[in-house]
This record gives sequence, structure tokens and C-alpha cells, in this order.
Amino acid sequence: MKAMVIALVVLLLLPIAQPVSAQPRANGVHGGILVQAIVGDPPHLNIGITTSVAALIAASGIFESLLRFDEDFNPYPALAERWEVSPDARVYTFYLVKNATWHDGHPFTAEDVAFTFEKILKKYHPRARGVLGTLERVEVLDNYTVRFVFSEPNAAFFYILNVHNAPVLPKHLLEPYADKITEAPFNSHPIGTGPFRFVEWRKGEYIKLERNPNYYRPPFPYLDGIITRIYRDPVTAVLALEKGEVDYITGYYMPASEAKRLEGREDIALTYRGSTITAPVLHMFFNIHREPLNSLEFRKAIAHAINRQEILDKVFFGFGKVATGPIPSTHWSYNPNVTIYEYDPEKAKQILDRLGFKDVDGDGFREFPNGTKLVIALPFNAGVAFHERTAQLIAYMLREVGINVELRAYDEATLAQKVYVERDFDITIERFATGPDPSIAVARLYHGSYAFSGRPYTNAAVSYNNPRVNELLDEATRVPDVSKRKELFAEFQKIVAEELPDLCLVEVYDVAAIKSHVRNLHEWSAESRVERVDVWLATVGPTAPAQSPTPPKGPSISTIAAIALIAVVVVGVAIYAFARGRKGS
Repeated sequence: MKAMVIALVVLLLLPIAQPVSAQPRANGVHGGILVQAIVGDPPHLNIGITTSVAALIAASGIFESLLRFDEDFNPYPALAERWEVSPDARVYTFYLVKNATWHDGHPFTAEDVAFTFEKILKKYHPRARGVLGTLERVEVLDNYTVRFVFSEPNAAFFYILNVHNAPVLPKHLLEPYADKITEAPFNSHPIGTGPFRFVEWRKGEYIKLERNPNYYRPPFPYLDGIITRIYRDPVTAVLALEKGEVDYITGYYMPASEAKRLEGREDIALTYRGSTITAPVLHMFFNIHREPLNSLEFRKAIAHAINRQEILDKVFFGFGKVATGPIPSTHWSYNPNVTIYEYDPEKAKQILDRLGFKDVDGDGFREFPNGTKLVIALPFNAGVAFHERTAQLIAYMLREVGINVELRAYDEATLAQKVYVERDFDITIERFATGPDPSIAVARLYHGSYAFSGRPYTNAAVSYNNPRVNELLDEATRVPDVSKRKELFAEFQKIVAEELPDLCLVEVYDVAAIKSHVRNLHEWSAESRVERVDVWLATVGPTAPAQSPTPPKGPSISTIAAIALIAVVVVGVAIYAFARGRKGS
């Protein structure tokens, strides 16, 4: 066993050839415009401070990170051409490409990397902020070498280094706005190093990108540009797809009912490739600092009133599973042994009666024990089909046990303001991906450091703060051993199931729709090729095999192995001596 551990450490620290599947595919033809759809305008286009799906879809092609990842989360070069990891997982050194420039012609250097991580991502990014909490400093060794030093081992750091979680931003444009980032003109006119340049954003109509002629990795990109059309509702977007006006709709916006209807069409490929790997979970958040949701027993009553199987069947048409917690059943860190709130409306009624919430005036709805009207506010994103349909079903189910619900429809930007900043809600719904490591995407929804922070798509909504949960999540970020991390995440899942700051409804299998003439495009949650660097259109060149639907799958052996490799870096003084000085892949 000791020999095996040493071998794994050496494997991590020695140069390794990148897997063929991880490389951008040089099999395309230049030309053509990819047209993709979103529903509603994004709040802005600075993806260094948001995880808004609309912003990520529209703007990811503008930016790059240090690394890219393939479908199994194996890393390969992007703005970093190679890297080294210290045996104690505290020091990461990256050697940057030397021929990249910003779209305004300014050279890209290590100063941009240091600025991005220290001044922007660590302070503002909903996911990266938690992983970077133990980042002591970023050292600029020269123009093209940068070193990250953590106060403790950080097993999750590698997995934030994609464009969704850690896009590198231009220091020369954003340094004056480091303490007031939301005011930066850059947010609506972004500049990156990526394969596409920003051209124009016409609110409510489209966002236009054009090919970056100075991109440092020829022959990429193949496309002449990308147009992201902005629709008022997802059904209209699907109709545009059918008419040939749109090439791609991400699973987040694709109604499951429409996906079901489009099954079997030769001109449209439906895929949930990668969806079960990043494993989105649909959450129902409670405002636990507002009556009556501040009562655990009241939250339990709501949990028993919700038929999650019906939500899965009627909203997602069976594309998924009933959730038991924030970490889905396909994930390596999943704990099945948690409190389950079975659908039992009679039990829900009994709890409400016991708490004194009764229908005093005979209108069919319960009042507070003091006689005032009980109305639960449920805001939702009107531009996303599953949001609206889930909200309607929840309202119906709660009304069946005597709880009146007021549905409030908002666009994405307004909803984020209402829920995460103003906290003007009782219950609300949102879907979050788990990713390869819960320290990246799950911790931000429960760690107390995000409470009352006003940061969208974090624990700012619920503002749950349990010291033991904070401790478990912090320790899970530090500890490199996979089995120990699994124990820590297991206890975390057990606690949040008991304390019920939210109710996890469904593990969602996103179904993306892609026109059959589009090549090398996969659902964004599956791969980090969101920059569309190797996407091409068969309509501008020789015919190639159509992109075919791909069934869902759980995390592969290589996914778990990649995490395990990071985890065994810290294995003792003897191995440290053996591995010192070796280079990572």
C-alpha cells in the first residue's frame, strides 16, 4: 500500500501527457456564426463576480482561466501552459503562456493573475471566494510565472481553475474598481484574452461576439462569431430553435416538456452529457430569519407538504431523481443516511395545527396564532420554465394544507436583488450544480461567512450559520484524504437535513438542445469548453457525422481518481522527501 501511495504522488508530481480527449479538437472548418439562446438579459457580463447562467452562456467565450478541464475533470493548459504542486498542497506554481494579449492589445502577464485572484475572485466570486479563503498571497515571480501560497493544504483549489469559477481579468482596466467592482464600465463592455471579442449588447435583443483574430492558439477559434439571442420565455426560444434561428439552448433554459416533444428529431440533438457529473440540485430556500420560517417545526410541515416525486414527473418529465440533500446520489461524497421528509400532507396539517396555525375565518387558509393572515411569499424567475412550473406546484401543494402562497414573478436580475440582497421572500427556488468538489459549489450555500453578505447565488439568501457546519466545510477544504473528506461531508449533510435551512427537491438532469450541424459543442455543465474554442458548423464545410445524443452517466473512475490524486499529495514526511522538486502535470 505504501508503494502504491508513493506511486500516486509521483504520478501527480511528474509531467503527464494531456489526454487526447482533453485537447481542443483541430478537426473543424472556419466560418459561420453560432446562435445560442438565453431567457432574459444577464445582470452584467463580468463572470468574475457572478455565476448567472445567462452571463456565463453569453460571455464565457470572452474570457479564459489558467486551466481547462475535460468531461472527467482532467486538467489541461489554458493561460497556464504547465504547473507545479508542492507535496503538501499549499503551494501551486503556474507557468503562463507568453503570447496572449487582452482584446485591447495590452499584454497578458502574471500581474493580471495575481490581481484577479487577490482583489476580485477572493472578494466577490460566489464559488471561488470560499475555496480561496486560506489564500495567503499570490507571488509574481516574473511576467509569466505566478505562485499561489495557502496557509493550509487546499485540496479543492485545482477544481476552481476553469472559466466559470476563475476567469482571469485585466488588471489595467479593473484595478481602479477593485473596491467598487459593481460600478466598473467593464461589466457591460468586457475585455478578455479568449477566442471571441465583445462587440455589442442590445438589451432584450442580443449579445454579439466576434472572432478574436489575435488569439494565441491558432487555428482556433473556427467560428466567425457568436450571437446570444435574448428571449422573453423559453418556449419562444425553442420555437426559434425549430425554425433554424437558434443553434443551441442550454439545459438550464430548455423546458423538459419541450425536450420530450423534440425527441427523435434528426435535426436536433438532445443531450444531458455531463449533467449528472456536475449534478445540479433544485433547492427550495427558507428565509429562516423571518416568521414563521424561523420555526424548524413550521419548515418541517412545509417539507412534508411537498411532493418531490410529482415535481420530478411534472416539471422535469422524469429527467432526474428525487433529492435527499445538497449533494446528489451520483457524487463521490454523497451520504444516503440523512433525515428524509416523506410526502405526508396529513402530518403537515397536524404539525401546523399543533403550532397554532388554524383557519379561523373559514376561507380555507390558515392564520397566525394571533389571528393575522398567513401568506407565504414565493418569488421565482419568470424566464425559466422549471422555475415557474415548480413554483406553481409548490403553491398548490402548500394551499392543500391550508398555507396561502403569493407567487411573485421577476426577471433574473430583479430576483437576485430581491432574494440575496434585500432578502424579501419567505421561500424561493433555485438550482445549483455540485461540481467535482462540494467545497466549490455546495459550501457557498451553507457556510456562515456568506450569511447576510448580499452576494447572489450564495448563503446570503438563507443566511444559515451553524458553527459546526462551518467547521466541517472548512476542514473538508483543507484535508487532502478523500475518505476523511467524505466523512466530513457526510456529517455536514446529516446536520443540514436535520436543521432544514432549505429543502432539496430534485437532482436535475439538464437536457440541452443542439442543432445537428453544430460540431464539438457540449452542454456547458459537462465540459469547460464554454469558450467555444473548437466549435464549428458543418454547414460551412464538408459534411461530418452529426453530434449524437448522449445518455447521463455518474462520475467516472478518472473523475474520482483525479480527486484522489490531489488528496494524496500530503502523505507524510517520507513521501515529501521523496517527491520534493518533482513537477506536476
